[in-house]
Amino acid sequence: MQDLRLSEEALKQTMFELEKSGILSYQLPSSKDTFRLLVPRIKSSKLQLNSKFIDQNYNNSFNKLKQIENYVYHNDCRFEYILKYFGDNKEFKCGKCDNCLKMSESLSLDAYQFVNESILKAVYHFKDGISPVHIFTIMMGTSKSDIYQKLPFFGICASFKYSHIKSVFNQLLNSGYIFENKSKANRIFVTNKGYASLIELRLITGEDESTPSDPDTDLELYFKLKNLREKIALKFTQPPYLICEDPVLVLLARLKPKTREEFLEVEGTNERMFNKIGEDVLSVINSVTIVSDEVKKKKIVIPSHLYPVYQMLKEGKTYKEIASTKNQTETTISMQIEEILGIDMTLDVEPIITKERFRQIYHRYNEGFVELKDLKQSSAKIFLIPRYEFFLQDLNILTVM
Repeated sequence: MQDLRLSEEALKQTMFELEKSGILSYQLPSSKDTFRLLVPRIKSSKLQLNSKFIDQNYNNSFNKLKQIENYVYHNDCRFEYILKYFGDNKEFKCGKCDNCLKMSESLSLDAYQFVNESILKAVYHFKDGISPVHIFTIMMGTSKSDIYQKLPFFGICASFKYSHIKSVFNQLLNSGYIFENKSKANRIFVTNKGYASLIELRLITGEDESTPSDPDTDLELYFKLKNLREKIALKFTQPPYLICEDPVLVLLARLKPKTREEFLEVEGTNERMFNKIGEDVLSVINSVTIVSDEVKKKKIVIPSHLYPVYQMLKEGKTYKEIASTKNQTETTISMQIEEILGIDMTLDVEPIITKERFRQIYHRYNEGFVELKDLKQSSAKIFLIPRYEFFLQDLNILTVM
């Protein structure tokens, strides 16, 4: 206005005249924060939203944000990370970024390994997954949760900086030892690669630690209740352990309450739990009680840590499908199948590898390759599997029969 030597009122009047002449579009600014709709508003009755498109946009934006976050905490060459982001997976070190020049403070090899193993074992402990935020608060010992404070590894990394723990966590994520499941509220789970690493480091035994060991527990009922809990957790968008903890599930499978009163008498239950899952639990228990009595009459007793694999074998799943479902290596599953076949000889081994492959190996066996070493060598080009013991065991049974 000073350059034009016009007063504020004169300038406003000039702008209005220019608008009336059709030379420009002018709207007097308000002294308060305002917004203007560029198009007329649509009636709510005629408004159509594409929820799938909205979710895709959200997930795409979230993935971009995660990529940027991973870039910030990336430990290796940053330029290599950018190349991989654009699809170039060549190994490359620029020698110029902060990581390559080692300008930033870093953990010693022993300290890095300690944090790495601590995070991996902590994630494995939560069979139903856990959010990244809770992992960090557990590792650093800052969580206010009574449940988390009772964990044996609570505060195990309290002497390390948050940036160090976050950096190692992202390294595990980028290397494929753990993964973020977006369909389960972005909770973190251990991958097959991570599970194999835990076995190799002897941090776990390879048995399903969440499976009840009490011989009086009805395992079939236990796993049905566990599946039910997973569905209820998705319904309430809560972690399964907040719906009903594993020890309480074990008691429910052992005591088999049939009424509301009996349910609330089980240690660890309460009104809140019954309102969420109680009616469904009673329905499952009352529907399987008769079947469970028939199962008890059988002489076959499967160890608790093998029962999930045993159930999947009865359903006709292949060993690869079982390994994927259990998040275990194929070698581990093959060893478990071998042990199960030694207990229940009525199981059919054909579906485990498909009938055609079983026929080929059976043909080799009839040709005289009856020893495990000879069978492996003769069948190497036909079929590759981590262990052949359960095939040989089943073939010997067929021959005797």
